[in-house]
Amino acid sequence: MGMWIETPELQKAFEAVRRMAYAYAQRGPYALNPDESVVTHVLRGLAYNKVKHGLAYCPCRVVTGDPRRDAESICPCRSHRADIEATGSCECGLFVSKAYAEATKKP
Repeated sequence: MGMWIETPELQKAFEAVRRMAYAYAQRGPYALNPDESVVTHVLRGLAYNKVKHGLAYCPCRVVTGDPRRDAESICPCRSHRADIEATGSCECGLFVSKAYAEATKKP
C-alpha cells in the first residue's frame, strides 16, 4: 500500500469504510479489534483499495482484476466468519470475536 498520503478522495473513502466497519461490528456478532492502530491501518488499506479499485477490497488480499474472484475479498470478506471462528480474528485483524476483544482489551 505504501505511505499514507492524505487527499480529499482518500479521506472521503476512509470515512466511508470506517462507517461501514463500525456499523457492521455494532449490528453483528463481532467487534472491531480493540487495537486502534490495527483498525486504522486496515481502514486505510480499505480506503486505498476503494479509491484505486472502486470497492473496499480487503487489504490483505491481492486484487486480481477478475470481478467474480475479487468479489470474495470485498470487506467484510467471504472468509471472515470462518477465520474468526478458527482464530478469533479475521485475516486482516479488523473484525474479532467478542471473546477475543475482551481478552485483548488494554486496561
